[in-house]
Amino acid sequence: MSTNKVVEPAYNKFDNAYEIEFDHSKGSSKVGCSLCVGLCCTGLCIPCSPFGYFWGKKLMQNQTCTVDDYRINLKQGYFNKEDKMIPLDRIQDVNIKASWYSRLFGVSQIAIQTAGGMNPDGTPEGLLESVKDPKRVRDIIIGKRDKLVHEGAPGSSSSNGNGLDGGTFVNKQPSKTSDPSVLKELIAIKDVLHRMENNKNGGL
Repeated sequence: MSTNKVVEPAYNKFDNAYEIEFDHSKGSSKVGCSLCVGLCCTGLCIPCSPFGYFWGKKLMQNQTCTVDDYRINLKQGYFNKEDKMIPLDRIQDVNIKASWYSRLFGVSQIAIQTAGGMNPDGTPEGLLESVKDPKRVRDIIIGKRDKLVHEGAPGSSSSNGNGLDGGTFVNKQPSKTSDPSVLKELIAIKDVLHRMENNKNGGL
């Protein structure tokens, strides 16, 4: 008898990326109820309740987020889709938000604060809805941010002499010339300078 083993998303062995998980069921209920509450004053709450859950479900399904060693890749939205990358070294703080309304559904949000980065409506640059195990996700983001800032990004002056240029490491050590024609020219220049120095000394 074969059994399907569910493997929890974890670090990708190729690019060390971590895929954040979301509670789609609870998140859909929360977003759907928020829409229905907003429509209560119009008298459309009951007839629009199925649409509210459908809307919340689509929003949650279209929310994906991965964290690699250098950036956060976030996709959100249904009609108005948003695809953004947040560099880890710009992140100032990662907060877990659990309002009384969110706690009714047993979910939390993660707010990612960046240096000078805010959405037009005043919300943080990164706002993740209904995150599973938010404390672990926060620790992973902060840990990767601190590691990047401490070790330095590829190509920066703090990268221990190595950088990235087009996705490959670049050796910053002084190069050694091995072209015979170049060496010959250098020797000729050296001889000319040496003769000029001797003529100068002889004229004194």
